[in-house]
Amino acid sequence: MTRENGSALIAVFVLIAIFGAAVALIVPNALRGLGVADLGNTETRIQRLARGSDEAYRHMGQFPSDLDNAERLGFVTKRDRIDPFGGGADLGYGPPGATTVTITSRGPDRLADTNDDISEAHDARNPGRARSRNRLRLWRARFYLSDYLSAPSMTAQDRKEIRERMRWIAIKMRWTYHSPRPVQNRLRRDVRKLRAELHALLAHHKVQKVPKKATGPKGLAQSLGLPDALAVDGLANTFSTDREVGFSSDGLDLKHGTRDDF
Repeated sequence: MTRENGSALIAVFVLIAIFGAAVALIVPNALRGLGVADLGNTETRIQRLARGSDEAYRHMGQFPSDLDNAERLGFVTKRDRIDPFGGGADLGYGPPGATTVTITSRGPDRLADTNDDISEAHDARNPGRARSRNRLRLWRARFYLSDYLSAPSMTAQDRKEIRERMRWIAIKMRWTYHSPRPVQNRLRRDVRKLRAELHALLAHHKVQKVPKKATGPKGLAQSLGLPDALAVDGLANTFSTDREVGFSSDGLDLKHGTRDDF
């Protein structure tokens, strides 16, 4: 092989390496953009189904048994029942209870029953609380796509471990509010351990810290590409930000750290 041929071959390898690196950077961001674009449609359709379910409840005293029945009775349209993340499939609906029904989207990963599913447990008796849960789930889906839970050095297993710790911190914090004192102490120790593990993971990957406020310049809403108008719960109270769980609503009693937070 001549020196010229060897130089040409090296140049080809360099170009292939550069192209591969560019694809690795561009494709995930492009896919992320597509997921974010569908979030607004998802919230709109969930809200329309919730309104249609409310209307049915007012007229019939119960929710429609399924989406086919809801459409046949004229409470929802064929378009409104389609999940933007479902590849043409319906949003999840049900099972309807006496006063509640759950409406679910597959979320940005387009898979059912995973951490980024977007759902609303709609309660005909308490639409404010239902709106809060729906808004929080919209935020969670956007949050999972953000740099607060992602870094180039992370593997899929790293992301799974981070989400699992966040989930269990939120769950055990809620259990604490409903448990007797001896159990509360154990749960608080569990939460402290989970916080430490989560902080270590995030620090190791140098993940961006969650802003201290939800709204305004450099707030969490702005950094997620959301308007401040969406940084409020169903009672028009601004969300609180949290390093471990991202954000939370103070609930119906308007007090942070009580048993009805979510």
